[in-house]
Amino acid sequence: MSPNKPDKPEIGSRICVYGQGGKTSLSRALGTLTGLPVIELDAIFWLPNWIERDPEEMLEIVTDRVAQATDGWIVDGNFSKIRPHVLPLADTVIWLNLPRIPTTLRVAKRTILNAINRTRICGDNYESLKTAFSPDSIIWYRAIHGQKSQQGIAVDLADSQNRATIYEIRSYRQLRAFYRSLRLEPHHYLT
Repeated sequence: MSPNKPDKPEIGSRICVYGQGGKTSLSRALGTLTGLPVIELDAIFWLPNWIERDPEEMLEIVTDRVAQATDGWIVDGNFSKIRPHVLPLADTVIWLNLPRIPTTLRVAKRTILNAINRTRICGDNYESLKTAFSPDSIIWYRAIHGQKSQQGIAVDLADSQNRATIYEIRSYRQLRAFYRSLRLEPHHYLT
């Protein structure tokens, strides 16, 4: 894998956004910028009341949406079972490979604010303070499993069949600069 400089991006029309700590915000910003549909994997996976969708059904939905988006798409999500079906089609990958501790703190802050403000997330679901601090919360997932998830992304991106232009963003400073390089104001999107 030979990542390109995130300060001079050339964004294609079939975009995968991976990583933790801002991928959905970035995907939505790119969707606004490009007019491409955003396929948010968490919103497909999580049915109301945090019920998990069957993985085969999820794959069918995602591949159908990608096939229907003939002008391009933005796939937002880290699902390792989806990646082999979408990554080979991508012309651009943006990987938020951000530092673990600051990202976990940002995820915790965002999760708590979402719970307090009753912000709808992941389709038709809502955080609560009870779920925010449960062992199944995104905060604990990020803290405990986030590194393994990032390693899986690195392995998939290193695959020689991947032909996409890869932008690896390794700091929040780089992420803010990436937004600015696309003429987007980072404070409108970063949480």
